[in-house]
Amino acid sequence: MGYVDAKQLAEWSKETEIEPGSGAARRGGKWKVTLARAGSREAVLAVHENVRLAGYAAEIHAAAEGGKRVYVVQIGRLPSKAEAGALAARLRGRHGIQETGISN
Repeated sequence: MGYVDAKQLAEWSKETEIEPGSGAARRGGKWKVTLARAGSREAVLAVHENVRLAGYAAEIHAAAEGGKRVYVVQIGRLPSKAEAGALAARLRGRHGIQETGISN
């Protein structure tokens, strides 16, 4: 067994604690961030893959808009509008994401 000093413990805690306002998903969260939207699944696959490889639980959903089928990449289960906004701001301009949207 070894001894861990308080400074090292504080550093490790930063790596494992989920900070409020960091855009973390939580069980029961109802807010979503939309990362990409297109008329074909192939058109959103690159964003989906990039975000998943970065460690986010992105999903592709098919929806009907104006009588047409669209494919949407979203990250869901965010607990508040503020958390969704924080995540949207963090991802905008990265991983092939140009625009983001927030909904619940």
